[in-house]
Amino acid sequence: MKIDITFLNYEQCQVMLSEMPRDGVLVVCQTDAAGAEVVLGRFPLTGAALPIAIPIGTERSEELERLVFHEYNGDTQRAVAHRLNLAATLLARQALQAGVYRARPSTVTRVAALTIAYNEDFVLPKWVDYYGRQFGLENLYVIDDGSDRDPRTYLPTAVNVIRQPRTSFDSWRLSRSLGIFQHFLLETYDLVVVTDSDEFIVPTRSAYSSLADYVTRLSVDTPRRLIPTGWDLVHLRGSDAAIDLSQPIVGQRRALLRNTALDKVAILSDPVSFTPGQHQCYERSEKADDLTLIHLRYFDYEFSREKLQRYRTTTWAANDLSAGLSYHQRQEFSALEQEFQRFEDRYQGGGQETNVLNDFWRAQLGV
Repeated sequence: MKIDITFLNYEQCQVMLSEMPRDGVLVVCQTDAAGAEVVLGRFPLTGAALPIAIPIGTERSEELERLVFHEYNGDTQRAVAHRLNLAATLLARQALQAGVYRARPSTVTRVAALTIAYNEDFVLPKWVDYYGRQFGLENLYVIDDGSDRDPRTYLPTAVNVIRQPRTSFDSWRLSRSLGIFQHFLLETYDLVVVTDSDEFIVPTRSAYSSLADYVTRLSVDTPRRLIPTGWDLVHLRGSDAAIDLSQPIVGQRRALLRNTALDKVAILSDPVSFTPGQHQCYERSEKADDLTLIHLRYFDYEFSREKLQRYRTTTWAANDLSAGLSYHQRQEFSALEQEFQRFEDRYQGGGQETNVLNDFWRAQLGV
């Protein structure tokens, strides 16, 4: 089977996926400037990702991106994802690199943590505190997307801060920035932890004393792209006391609500190409039941409202607006109010979608 992937529109994507066998070999090719066919690779389809040898964000891939990246909603996105799953493959970018790639380590000894942030003066120091305790401040990397206040003025000097000019909230640009930088870090680190600045990964059970303990026990003889189980730490306005932001959050909030959107690839021994929002990647990844991700976006209603106000007044890229990306960051205040009411209703309903921030997790986090 041979597929020329110099450009894919929706109809071609449908044909490709409908004809793709579950077993066999896929030949990926391109046409060079002289018109000659260049074979980029031959890939077994069983248990392997399908590399697409075109850079994410280029004009040739834009139409396919618009289909696949329609963040968690839209019939088109679900239809495409369903066909990908049926084909037992994921669409992935194959970056062509010069030279010999680094040798794969047998054990994890060097770990970096990476985030990207904009005007996160409150949660970013907590991110630095937590992951600094796990891996050392000198192994933390913050891409600052043009914040009003330079993080270098309030973060420890050992933290690596990379400032990039602010243009607009552009989900494609942000995902590419993270993807490129984690690829760069994996040239010298065995593992990179990639999260938003309000996301904290902890071991699910006390068999591991810390996140650092967990990752240093990992086998990385084969690529590891791990997905923790995601939970929102939420403010129950009917029972929780007013928050004191000068004190640790985890001592004042206990209600957790399951959020499958937070089941996101976050611990990486090999490079990935993130989709906008960094919740998904093209490459094959695996669920890590022994890891839990705690999200501090909704721990307080007033804090969430102020953050929504900041994002509603920022400049958004045209692609984000046309494709509906990060729509929850631009929602009406009435929608946020309804969301917090749903938190109350869901938690009172109980069941597997509710949990409590236990003492083990509180001690781990300390933020």
